[in-house]
Amino acid sequence: MMRKIFILLIFLVVLLSIGHKKDSYQVTTLTYKIVDDKELKVDLYEPSKAVFKNRPLAVFVHGGSFVIGNRTGIRSGVRELILDELLAQGIVVASVDYRLLSNASWFPDNIEDVDDAVSFLLNHSKEFNLDRRHVSIWGTSAGGQLAMFTAYASEHNFDFVIDVYGVTDFKNLSENSIESLFGEEFVLGLDVFEYSPVDFVDSSSPETLIIHGTADVMVPIEQSYLLRDVLVENDVEVTLLEYEGFIHGLLGLSKEEEEEIIEELRQLIDKNYS
Repeated sequence: MMRKIFILLIFLVVLLSIGHKKDSYQVTTLTYKIVDDKELKVDLYEPSKAVFKNRPLAVFVHGGSFVIGNRTGIRSGVRELILDELLAQGIVVASVDYRLLSNASWFPDNIEDVDDAVSFLLNHSKEFNLDRRHVSIWGTSAGGQLAMFTAYASEHNFDFVIDVYGVTDFKNLSENSIESLFGEEFVLGLDVFEYSPVDFVDSSSPETLIIHGTADVMVPIEQSYLLRDVLVENDVEVTLLEYEGFIHGLLGLSKEEEEEIIEELRQLIDKNYS
């Protein structure tokens, strides 16, 4: 009997926590672009907590080795940790889809899609009560590369960019890393080297927060060291959070490690939006 009561209590706690999470935001799915009759969509997460009259915007770009994944990947792992904190601070989060690599699509199609998604959101800023002056961008893995490239190379202005174990320099990836990243069915064309974020950093680049595990094989942490050094050389503020022994994905972070990420994020928000 006591066991049944205990299980019921756990079930109720889970239900309550799920309900609380849903109450903390609402999600609207929008089509920002149509390419070859395919709709590219963005999920707009709007916080229920009113903090700003005109709300800052944070754009998320999902990972998946450039060949898989979609915008719903934001709701798991370290991605959801960042999502929840941004929403708690009153920031609108937009999770975007983009064209995945295939025989019909290659670089820079994916980069153009992310850039167009940002343009779409800014063009509808009044409709969604967004502050065009305060936009940030972040991504994980392949999405980190796309987010960084958009932040450093596009005409859009960003308050900050968060790179979570993303590719920063294709030229300095080993053959094994390339195969792990793109898969054996894709041949890495020389043209992809043109899209290394480190090559587009200058003194006007936005402040950058980098998060990476030291045991990452798919995207070695040396990629983050390269980016950090280039940012420092250009007098751009940068913080690198290294997590000892963690592989790609950063699964299993401790509460203390999660709190460190949240604290760095809060500092970025306070610096830009207070």
